[in-house]
Amino acid sequence: MKERIIEIIVRHSEMEGVKEYLQNNDDLEPLKINSIDFIKMVVDFETEFDVFFDDDALSYANFLSLEVLCNYINGLIENE
Repeated sequence: MKERIIEIIVRHSEMEGVKEYLQNNDDLEPLKINSIDFIKMVVDFETEFDVFFDDDALSYANFLSLEVLCNYINGLIENE
């Protein structure tokens, strides 16, 4: 699942070398994802994993790190 999440992030980040960065770093803040790409990324997560992000879940806190994001999506999958 982590690799699939990384692939989605790579599609929406403006940072060069983002895939390599995420292999060694967990922090998502430096990825330069603008608000429009953020929404597109969330839609891709919902489509890829067949889950739904509540509006309340669109909190920045759920997107601080790759680990937090993976855990959040995994929790959505388990609750389906």
